[in-house]
Amino acid sequence: MDRTVEVQNWIALFQYTNCEAHEEVMIDKWMSSKFRDKSNDGYNVVITRTGGGSMLQFMEVKHDLINGLLITLVDTNAQGTTWDYRLANFNNSRLAEYRQYTNGMVLGRCFMWNFRNGNLTLEAEFKQPYDFEKHRSQIP
Repeated sequence: MDRTVEVQNWIALFQYTNCEAHEEVMIDKWMSSKFRDKSNDGYNVVITRTGGGSMLQFMEVKHDLINGLLITLVDTNAQGTTWDYRLANFNNSRLAEYRQYTNGMVLGRCFMWNFRNGNLTLEAEFKQPYDFEKHRSQIP
């Protein structure tokens, strides 16, 4: 090949030989991994850019729905305009979100913190399953 090719994203699919599980790893402007067993139970992990650093989100999944713990950690070490997921450092990161899910709905404790100053911005307890993602509003 006598030319340069820019790869937009990479997707790798792994099938494990010692169990009926598979993993999908996607690398683009972020890095994500989805691990599932034959019942679609597993986890999702994403590392992506924030305005001032990197964010790592982990969620447990059961039957392909969020089920269990969801946490978001923020690395506040700014990388500037040359952000690279490989340079993210979560050693001294701050917890930005903690939620408990059942069958894709929030149930139990939910916390959110301002990752810049560590102040608690939301504390709630859901006594009944609530579709948090459907009713969540994003700042434009």
